[in-house]
Amino acid sequence: MQGPSPSLAIPYLTKDSVLVDTRAAAVRVGDFLESGFSYVSHTTSSGAYDPTTGIWSIQELEPQASESLEIRTEVLGNGIYTNTAELLESFPIDDNPSNDLSTVVLELGMPDGVDLVLEKYASVDGAKFLRGRVAPLTGSRVIFLVLVRNESDEGLVNNIRVEDFIGPVAESGFDYLYHVFSPIQGSSYNLDTGIWTIQNLSPGQQAELRIAVTVPREGNFVNSARILSPLPSDPELANTTDSVEVDVNTPLEVPPGFVFNQFSPNGDGINDFLVIRDIAAFQFNSIQIFNRYGQQVFEDRNMVEDQLWNGTHNGEQVPEGTYYYILDLGAEIGTTKGWIQLIR
Repeated sequence: MQGPSPSLAIPYLTKDSVLVDTRAAAVRVGDFLESGFSYVSHTTSSGAYDPTTGIWSIQELEPQASESLEIRTEVLGNGIYTNTAELLESFPIDDNPSNDLSTVVLELGMPDGVDLVLEKYASVDGAKFLRGRVAPLTGSRVIFLVLVRNESDEGLVNNIRVEDFIGPVAESGFDYLYHVFSPIQGSSYNLDTGIWTIQNLSPGQQAELRIAVTVPREGNFVNSARILSPLPSDPELANTTDSVEVDVNTPLEVPPGFVFNQFSPNGDGINDFLVIRDIAAFQFNSIQIFNRYGQQVFEDRNMVEDQLWNGTHNGEQVPEGTYYYILDLGAEIGTTKGWIQLIR
């Protein structure tokens, strides 16, 4: 059995051939792809190859006949990889086992200076994209945004592969809302494997991927993305992974007229307003808000929108702190008083 002859490229091609000196039947050759390779396709001159088991079966070979198998794969990252082909069975049994096994070693590295940067963001119900953590309520729509940027000094980077897998609800707590999309030409995403493939990026160029899901149940989940290949040769440039924590909570049932007494008007699209639930249900309503010195900073009457105050006074942002409110919900309910905490 002759050894495999690799083509040193990505995708990677391994080629096995079988040569016999006498008639042989029920020939079985093993060539199982180890970790580091992703199967793409194969062709055989004879017989059948099963990429799941790695078995190539040939029914019969005439004396001095030769058959070949080509397996096309993608290499998942730079590093040292091996691929081995071995004669497993034949009839009659091979009487010279010394040439029944052959291995090829593939060493892939990236040139110095390659620097790919990955960043991960999330948005809740169309609000501003944030890094690190978001806190949606059950049933909310969450959009994950993955950015990959080529910050290399020079040179085109090809065949970029990024993993961002969102599993079934039972495993991850997420449910798909609609299909993912990537606006950069030359890239594609596989929902089943979570692999995002970018054909190439020039220095300074950026690609983005967005995945939209709903969060159907309460819990804490982490969505991570990482660059699989190519990886930088300099470990100090390894900013190739990022995650977003998703803390999902169930909304509380609150009575009409309830004041959500903590809000953060910082422009991130989340909890930016002081909210009074179902305020339009109360006729002749009014509210006054005072700072800690007793100065009125906000007043409104006959309100119909739940989102009430954005934390400004005379067009200027008021300071972070605690504010006192007097809320009149009409003759049937009367006046309620309390404190508001404003966080920036």
